[in-house]
Amino acid sequence: MSLGDEIRRMVDEITMFNVHDHVAGFDWGIPPDDKGGKSLPQILFNDFLLYLTGAARYRGPGLGPNQYTPERAEEHWKAGRDLLEIYRPLTIYRTLRVAFKELYGFEGEDITDDNWREINDKVVATYRRYGQRRWLAEVLKRANISRIVQFCYLPYVVDHWGELNEEDRNLEKSFIRPSLLSDAYAFMGDSEERQRVRKRSFEIVGPQPSNYSEYLEAVAKAIAHFRACGGVGLKILASYNRDMHFQRVPAEEARTLYDRGPENLSEEEHLRLEDNLVWHLFDCARQSGLVVSFHTAYAVPTRRGNPGQLVNLISAFKDVTFDLCHAAWPYSGEHAILARSFGNVYYNLAWVPMLSFSLAKRELSEMMEIVPINKFLVGLDTGSAESCYGTAAVTRQIISEVLAEKVAGGAFTMGVAEFAARRLLKENAEEVFGVG
Repeated sequence: MSLGDEIRRMVDEITMFNVHDHVAGFDWGIPPDDKGGKSLPQILFNDFLLYLTGAARYRGPGLGPNQYTPERAEEHWKAGRDLLEIYRPLTIYRTLRVAFKELYGFEGEDITDDNWREINDKVVATYRRYGQRRWLAEVLKRANISRIVQFCYLPYVVDHWGELNEEDRNLEKSFIRPSLLSDAYAFMGDSEERQRVRKRSFEIVGPQPSNYSEYLEAVAKAIAHFRACGGVGLKILASYNRDMHFQRVPAEEARTLYDRGPENLSEEEHLRLEDNLVWHLFDCARQSGLVVSFHTAYAVPTRRGNPGQLVNLISAFKDVTFDLCHAAWPYSGEHAILARSFGNVYYNLAWVPMLSFSLAKRELSEMMEIVPINKFLVGLDTGSAESCYGTAAVTRQIISEVLAEKVAGGAFTMGVAEFAARRLLKENAEEVFGVG
């Protein structure tokens, strides 16, 4: 057996703790009745491949999975077929091809006009046999993944889990560790959905707040309730909508702004209120012992994703763990400096292996030489069972190749490689998010 094969076998045998995902029903949960089936095109044109349609200059009919049913798979396939030709070089597509090949099997090396119907029939039958929830559990087992940190709203752990039968609820709880999507509580990116989240959250913990002090108390109660329901973290997505430098705004100023109504504030005033409320979220995270995950990296304009903006928060909340996601690419250097300078900052590779195999391999190889191995986290950041499986497989391949190159080049021994693999895939996550 070659060195590469030996290390790949060792890496594959390590049970993974996936610290970053959306796969179990995204923000609200998998419906109780989940056996309606899914088609091959519905899974292909989901999440990231759907997101890229604008950049790829696609001008055809909509491809969103909710716009079609399994019975309309032929129409869906024809609508996106030419786009797939553009997508095939992408690592994101590669993860899906790997998953469909290993989970369903097909003739040839790729998904084509000649074999897609056969694959589609298997996909639809599988989802109708298992249901989405049990198929996900089965795929996680095949991928050797024991737990996932699932980003979700408070109603996920209250309403969604509450409406499931006991067997299904216990199944989800056996592998899901929830992390609370928290931007709604700071009025960031304040969409109708986030307004609905706030309203329902305060219905759950009651009563609806009528002033600034009551609002802070209601947010604290919502976060504490989430923790009591098994929550392990908070997630902040701010960089999609704004810079990540959050100033420490005095309470009296924030009270005045809140009393005027967030909808009546100027942009600058709104940011000041947001800043104050983000500091409050960190107070709540500290009180509840929750990890705070930040979406760093991918943002437009790109400066919004620079994690260097978080230094004041990192310094002020040294007893709160900062999970900085996506290797902060293209600000990976800043990310590495933070992870090697602060004990409470972790370097999370989530999503990068799906973005680019080559980039992820280079990032991991370089950062392992800079950042202590106990400061890495690895997540997958996927939206379907198939994407989760394929991304896990590609991630394991990246880790295996990096470790094999290090051992072959004399950077460290086989024993160090085994230690590093356990740390990357499992043990660091268990220390940060807990084993239970």
